[in-house]
Amino acid sequence: MIRLLRDAHAAGALDEQGHPVYVVTLPPLAVHGVVFGLRTPLQDRKRIRAAVADSTFSHLRIYQVEFDMSASALRVVPLDA
Repeated sequence: MIRLLRDAHAAGALDEQGHPVYVVTLPPLAVHGVVFGLRTPLQDRKRIRAAVADSTFSHLRIYQVEFDMSASALRVVPLDA
């Protein structure tokens, strides 16, 4: 899905480089899952899990990135709900 910047709304926040953050509204079914990165803070995980518990997003799958030391690679694994 491609959206134009003119269709986005300023979030009123800045990223790490000081650039403004813009957001677009997506239909809930356009999102299939959420992937937690290696360093996703627990507080963010809890907020996202609470949002996913809403019936509007109950179809979402949640995944976690893990570091596989034996293969020196990242793996994306599903998490139980």
